[in-house]
Amino acid sequence: MDTIFKILYREAHAFLLKNTEEGFMEKQLVCPSHPKTKNLKEVYQCLLDALIFTRRMKNMIGPVETLSPFLFGFDPIKTHSHYGDQWEKINEKMNPQLGPFGSSEKDKREVYWELFCRGALSGSSFLTQLGSIKTFNAFIKSFQNDEKATAILPLLLQKVIHGLNFQMACIFLSNANYPEYIFPAPKVKALLKDIGIIESMDNYEALKTLTIISRINQKPLAQIHKLFWLIGNGTLSHDGNKDQRYRKEFIGHIIPILNGLIIPQQTQT
Repeated sequence: MDTIFKILYREAHAFLLKNTEEGFMEKQLVCPSHPKTKNLKEVYQCLLDALIFTRRMKNMIGPVETLSPFLFGFDPIKTHSHYGDQWEKINEKMNPQLGPFGSSEKDKREVYWELFCRGALSGSSFLTQLGSIKTFNAFIKSFQNDEKATAILPLLLQKVIHGLNFQMACIFLSNANYPEYIFPAPKVKALLKDIGIIESMDNYEALKTLTIISRINQKPLAQIHKLFWLIGNGTLSHDGNKDQRYRKEFIGHIIPILNGLIIPQQTQT
């Protein structure tokens, strides 16, 4: 599989160079970076931000910065010590800050706030068990010995933290300065599936495969993911227009190569 993944990356990179405007690809493949989390307070805030990732949650909860006074300055240990798992207790303190709502909107608000409060307290419990930023980093790094373990971590966090899904778990880890956790976009999963690299649209399988491709080619995962997204989305120019012709063209180009039906020109002797 190493050879297959090396060829896949090489051909995808060459395809973009051939079809994009000058300088476009280099600009698009610049990897985003996040400040390194220095303590558990910053890690906890990253987790809370991930819990309100959806637009609806953001509208209902608002910026998490405003909740700092109720969470002891985002101290997960003090938060857990004070509230335990009593989400109703923390909900009573934070909820009135939102202002008036209509009856139907209030019902929706309560659902989202319960989800958030449960997630906030289960998250504070999880971080309290770890106890320090050093232990947190050691915990994350213990999953980075191989690709399967790396991709399992978001699944584990889903089980531990209430309301957290696979995408939110990846956002949390990425914002906590673990950029190897990129949520596989549907366009990327569909492209890899059509090529025959993955068998399904499963997030775990996709992240595991992207991690392998990243490590074999010694390129950042964010760069690998964006490479396939640009092709899968058909966005190959500064104007942002989509052209699915590129996606189909790349699939038609790469499948025969990977199936061994043709020999890439670069390897001919």
